[in-house]
Amino acid sequence: MNQESATATQSVADDAPHFSIPPLLPVTQRILVPEIIGAILDALINIMGSNKNAAMIDRQLLKVAQCSRLFQEEAERRLYAYVKFTVGTSRAAKIAAVLRSRTARYLRVLHVMEYGDERSFRDNNMSTVAGLPFELMTGLKEMEIHFAYGPSAYIKKPLDERLFQILRRDLPENTLQVFRCARPLNRSSIRFLYRQRTLEELLIKLNAFEPNATEVLVDRMDFPNLSMIVASPIEHPSLCWILQRSDIQYLTPLETFSIIPPWSSFSQQLITLDVAHCQALDPKIVKEIVNSSPRLRLLMLKLNHLWEEKNINVFDTLRRLANLEVLGLLPDPTTFNSYFNSIVGQVNDCEALQNLAIVVPIDGPNEYFGVEMTKSKRRGWTQKPTGAVDIISWKAEHVGRIEMSRKKASASA
Repeated sequence: MNQESATATQSVADDAPHFSIPPLLPVTQRILVPEIIGAILDALINIMGSNKNAAMIDRQLLKVAQCSRLFQEEAERRLYAYVKFTVGTSRAAKIAAVLRSRTARYLRVLHVMEYGDERSFRDNNMSTVAGLPFELMTGLKEMEIHFAYGPSAYIKKPLDERLFQILRRDLPENTLQVFRCARPLNRSSIRFLYRQRTLEELLIKLNAFEPNATEVLVDRMDFPNLSMIVASPIEHPSLCWILQRSDIQYLTPLETFSIIPPWSSFSQQLITLDVAHCQALDPKIVKEIVNSSPRLRLLMLKLNHLWEEKNINVFDTLRRLANLEVLGLLPDPTTFNSYFNSIVGQVNDCEALQNLAIVVPIDGPNEYFGVEMTKSKRRGWTQKPTGAVDIISWKAEHVGRIEMSRKKASASA
């Protein structure tokens, strides 16, 4: 290097900013920001397979929380995001104690299991629902209640109202997005929901045999985000009110279906309608559904004997649904083969239709036998081999796809 270039290099070096290296902190003072700790824990969860190994993930998160104060908060944030609270067990008492002491604010999903048996009646026991600190669950988004007995005992066993009284008293306002309970409830049981205007999804059954069931126990509250309802009986006054005061787009009535008086107030906004869990419908009711629900993209129907007796092809009625993409049909089991053969030739009458399932129930609950058909632009209609059809998963897949496409369309609008 000549003298001139060496001088220039030294000049640049002299002009460069000087950085001092801070002294290394003692181990006790070194801190990882929560975002980095969270990323480490999320990577650990992903390696273990997320929901596939939920029990193992919980054990590992518990070990992390116990071995390091640095990691405790973020580990507990993930460990207590979802809690299964089995009433009456020693584990339930431990969970309630930890929730009350520091982790209730992390809770997002709560499943109450085995509610309603004799263990539920032990007052002031941390293993019962009385031990749950609902007033501290400011981030609770989803709640399910599972009873200790099945449908055959619903009428025989009185409903323990205390959980619902606690929810009404203690649950923070406008936190829940999802509530599910398959046991028929009294009108008074659901009053806590009227403080939850954030509801988006609701699975609920109401007791049609309750004295004075025509009385509407409803605070005059709207549910602007409530778009998905699975419920029965659809004729119940309280349920009718909820349907009218919501943004219902996905409706699954259970057990019975009828064109209720407020039907026209919400039917035009329906995107999916599943009435296959109800009684078989005659051509007249299906025609009313079609005329009043022009936006339907998914429809599931159980057809009664009149369709074949009167030689009515269901596609003659459904072709007026210009947006119908997914159709599930449950014809009369005694006439399945003959009716399928008589209607399938007109499937193209529904121009937007892409997925079709025609099934009949077989041995057990939620077990069906039938045909699945799919339409593509290149190949037209293709049919899977006749056999068992998981109609529940089939519907869930298409509802998810429809919801995803709606979100994408909304985001790009």
